[in-house]
Amino acid sequence: DLKLIDIDGDVLWSSSPEPAENFSNDESFRTSISRGISTSELRRGHTIRTPEGGQRRVDTVRVFHPIRDVPLDSGLEGNIIGVLHIDKDVTEDLNSTLNDTMTVAVLGSIGSGGVLFALLFLIVLRADKIITRGRNRSIRQRREIEEAQAKHIQSARLAAVGELVSGVAHELNN
Repeated sequence: DLKLIDIDGDVLWSSSPEPAENFSNDESFRTSISRGISTSELRRGHTIRTPEGGQRRVDTVRVFHPIRDVPLDSGLEGNIIGVLHIDKDVTEDLNSTLNDTMTVAVLGSIGSGGVLFALLFLIVLRADKIITRGRNRSIRQRREIEEAQAKHIQSARLAAVGELVSGVAHELNN
């Protein structure tokens, strides 16, 4: 939808058959006129009339662009003589973008989950190897201690027998 609007906010020309409205109270229009800058805004759920006479809710981008009384390539500022108003229906674009965003989000979540699962699996696998190695070392050390204790007990027995034999030999000698 295109409209040419004078500085008072009255529509001079419109591409739509809707009745002409006055834009003098529109904040974006006033900003465009007073500051001489283009303004744009996204209007969600804006109601429009269909050619069949019904109504439809759409999302539109509304743009106000000041028109000056000098050629664009002149390099001069010039006076603002009106505004070009553009309403572009972006409902389908937004829905498509939303669907694409949701698809990317879902695929990204699945991909991130897969990577995290793989990393966690590798961490658990490595931890299992470390724990198994430590358990085997502990079992081996316990066996070595038990063997050393058995040897110590055997040595103590042999020492006791040796002392007994030497005591008996001393007594026999005497």
